[in-house]
Amino acid sequence: MNEELYELFIIIANSVAIILNFISVFALKFKGSKKDDLLTNYLIWGRLGDAFFAFNTGIFLTIRISFSHIVVVSNGLCHALNEPYLCNISLLLWVLSISYNYCVIGFPLFAMRNVFVLKREPGYLSNFEKIILAFCHIVSPIITLSLSHLFLVPLKEIEDLLEKDSVFLRYINNSEYTVFMYDTKLTSIFMCTTYVLLFNYLFVLIYGHIYNYMPIRKELIKSKKEARMETVFKIEQALFKIATIYLFPILFGFSPLIIAFIGLNIVRIPVSKEVERLAGASVVIGPTIYYIMSPIMTIYTLRGNKSLVYGHIVNYRPIRKELIKSKKEARFETVLKIEQALFKIATIYLIPLFIGLSPFAIGFIVLNIFRIPVSKEVERWAGASIVIGPILYYIMSPIITIYTIRRSKKLKNKVIPVKPSNPN
Repeated sequence: MNEELYELFIIIANSVAIILNFISVFALKFKGSKKDDLLTNYLIWGRLGDAFFAFNTGIFLTIRISFSHIVVVSNGLCHALNEPYLCNISLLLWVLSISYNYCVIGFPLFAMRNVFVLKREPGYLSNFEKIILAFCHIVSPIITLSLSHLFLVPLKEIEDLLEKDSVFLRYINNSEYTVFMYDTKLTSIFMCTTYVLLFNYLFVLIYGHIYNYMPIRKELIKSKKEARMETVFKIEQALFKIATIYLFPILFGFSPLIIAFIGLNIVRIPVSKEVERLAGASVVIGPTIYYIMSPIMTIYTLRGNKSLVYGHIVNYRPIRKELIKSKKEARFETVLKIEQALFKIATIYLIPLFIGLSPFAIGFIVLNIFRIPVSKEVERWAGASIVIGPILYYIMSPIITIYTIRRSKKLKNKVIPVKPSNPN
């Protein structure tokens, strides 16, 4: 991996992300629709947080990370200030941004549950939820930052702890970089704090998202049965916004961080130095891609977008318009048929194809068109993924096909189309 190219990419990509996030706020809030609802405002202003974290990652820190030993190398503005502990706190803020993004996703789900299910104000929280959210999003981050000085290994010990062939060894005692290392012994203060944060993230994911999503989904099905089309339209529109603006980018952006940390520091899977470097790079590049994707998807979702690929998007848009028109006119049988067909296409083909065949496309483009130099082990992994990906597709496709068809039959039996009453 070319270190100079990596550094240039991180700086440029995060600069682009900062600009895009500010443009999205300006375009949607000041030049966009005058629609002023809580969910839309929350989604728009959430872009400022992403702009801050993009600045923190690419401009202030400009970091490289190794995950077998958690070694961090910075040569951004933080290094210029010659404040290693400030770099440490900034990095932890970047990691804690996962909690921020969970909160940004979770609040709209809470608001939807309150409005459509509990029939309360959007900002309502039970006492239990207030305690949990305060602990996960306020108390835990404050405790983490207050203990941050105990997480670090003294600089004079880093060289002894690193293996002689470590790719990060050349940054030690180099005046152009700030280097710090976290104590990754399984019983260290850093790792114990990490266990608490992982538990927080998992709990918030299950309770704040999955647990609150289920009653919203039930209310959606109930509204369809009763042909309350305005409620159906509002719920589906809000769920679509949340999914496209946050869930998909976070899945692709932050999953490398979680997977790399668990695999290399908790399970401690042995890997080569090249794989270690690529894992460290993906941990930084992943969130950077999220910071770029999120404002683009926000603008697309809230304002609509010009067609990109004729075979899919151009043909999809009139279908989507017909679906919206049918909902407004309460032509419920048509709505049901279109939604079932779109759901079948997405689940039976698009998802397995993306997971199964994307490794082939990525591997071919990277290794044969751009001809990026990689080690033999990475090349072997790429070759294996090209075979394993389609195999996963062949396994997933019949399972999802059976599930989708059976689910649509059950839904059809449950939902009774109601024809609109004739006002005349």
